[in-house]
Amino acid sequence: MPYQLIYSRRRHKTISLSINKKGEVVVRAPLFTPSQKIEKLLKEKEAWIRKRIHQQQTSLTLQQKPLSSLSFLSQAYPLTTNLSPNDPKILAWYQERGLPLIKKKATYFSQKLNVNYRKIKIKKVSSYWGKCQSNGDLYFNYRLLAAPEWIVDYVVAHELCHLIHPHHQKSFWHALTHLDSIKPTQAKKWLRQNHLSLL
Repeated sequence: MPYQLIYSRRRHKTISLSINKKGEVVVRAPLFTPSQKIEKLLKEKEAWIRKRIHQQQTSLTLQQKPLSSLSFLSQAYPLTTNLSPNDPKILAWYQERGLPLIKKKATYFSQKLNVNYRKIKIKKVSSYWGKCQSNGDLYFNYRLLAAPEWIVDYVVAHELCHLIHPHHQKSFWHALTHLDSIKPTQAKKWLRQNHLSLL
């Protein structure tokens, strides 16, 4: 299996695998890692690698397909004309409909958690569903708004919990699971299985 090898001079003891935007396998390994060890890991992770490459190819195909409707909280809204997935009108559409909804949910869960957020933005990103800054700013992926409402609840509550617990340790999950209607295990599983279909 072809791959790009990047040696790290840092004191990392483990080998990491990733798939870049071109669909290429990238291996990051500590300096002087034996090639046999890298080849062994690639063989062990071959099924995972092929699955990730397939998911990426599927995602790219979907991103190029013209859209005849947009989904909001799992409900389809027909468009009067087909739009390219990269059309800025799509982001504007989700911002207009989604910002009031997310603000309402953030206010509800912030009161439950006794925290204060500063501002909320809905953005076009690919690396996260939600992000919480230490200053209280919250950012959300516009594609999240195509998911069922209970998934939106989970992501909003998740990010607000980071204002108390800026990590994913036991105390964080304890606070999150004690909020009404929040089901972290089911939500994470749903996002893993359905993220390519959102939008």
